[in-house]
Amino acid sequence: MRNFGQLVLLFSGLLIILVSCSSKNDSQQDSSSTQTTATAQRQTQYLHMSGTVGDLPVSLDLMLEPSPYDTGWFYRGYYYYEAYEALIALYGSVDSTGLVVLTEVSNWEQTANTFVGKFGADKSFSGTWKSGDNTRELPFKLSLSNSGLSFTHHAFVDSLAGIPGHARSPKSFFRFDWMEAASDDKALNTFVNDAIRAGFLGDSLANIYKDINKAIAVLKTDYFATYQSEVKGMLAEGIIDTTEEMNSLNYETDQSVFIYYNNNDLLTVGYNSYYYTGGAHGMHGTSVYSYDLAARKEIEITDVLKPGYENKLGAALAKAVRSRYQLSASQPLSEILFEDQVAPNENFGLTAKGIFFVYAPYEIAAYAAGEIELFIPFSEIKAMLQPAFAAKVNI
Repeated sequence: MRNFGQLVLLFSGLLIILVSCSSKNDSQQDSSSTQTTATAQRQTQYLHMSGTVGDLPVSLDLMLEPSPYDTGWFYRGYYYYEAYEALIALYGSVDSTGLVVLTEVSNWEQTANTFVGKFGADKSFSGTWKSGDNTRELPFKLSLSNSGLSFTHHAFVDSLAGIPGHARSPKSFFRFDWMEAASDDKALNTFVNDAIRAGFLGDSLANIYKDINKAIAVLKTDYFATYQSEVKGMLAEGIIDTTEEMNSLNYETDQSVFIYYNNNDLLTVGYNSYYYTGGAHGMHGTSVYSYDLAARKEIEITDVLKPGYENKLGAALAKAVRSRYQLSASQPLSEILFEDQVAPNENFGLTAKGIFFVYAPYEIAAYAAGEIELFIPFSEIKAMLQPAFAAKVNI
């Protein structure tokens, strides 16, 4: 599952290109049918911050992104307590009173903790952290930090009517957003941007397109041409008609790059793919990669863990499941997972104090569980670490 996000994107991209070839003549005959309704490449925002919640030091990587459906915006990111560095996902937006509300991603029936505050003119973020059970409130204050690599964040959003000019037409939504390194070190920027382009587009498309914008333009054109061809075919065959509600044909593809961890010479990046082509729900998954910026290399799991780790990590992962989902020692893991055990996959990321594994929906649990991230502190698996890596992270 290491390349889940890439595989989704590559499969979708190849399918789009193959199908669009067969519908090319149709789109040429009616060029207006592939005109989009709301094209925009938007400059978004990435904030790398540090500060405190109460008296506890924390770091935050936060992105402001456009919605694929309208002109609205939302926040998402990860923060961690520096003593532990287990990543906690956040999402949110500005409420009706002008406050920024960031909600921690909770687990099923757990009530989520929140950050409620405002950004200052210097981009500092301050306010109150509130526990989900409303028993605790702590002040927080976060400011821009220079401990990590600088990035600019970009987004491209668009939508298209399946039946041009029809008031009840379904729509297809297209959103790509990505990061570009923006440090003073041009060689480092080149390494990171090449890595992100390959992770974002997949090796095949990255080898063809050195410019992400050009690749996105091609993918968008093919995606929309295929979508309109599919809707046109269903109308012609009587599978749908224009008197019906056609919400199930509101298709979507959403590809994004985001930062899990960005501190000193360690960078961990997520490449997420989401697509909906009808049915009960969409499919999504994230590929995770960590990079040693000093050595200019992607970190492989064999750089971190000794041979044979596959048979030894089960207990640590089971402990992580119990902690994440608040299972007692007597409760079986199958209350959350498909089975009563969990094995590592190759879809992993690093912080300076631990390793985490990301499991796609249906991989180890039901779709309703979403993606599952399991964090293991290095301190719990010292004997499994490669000596050179253990020395680098001071374990």
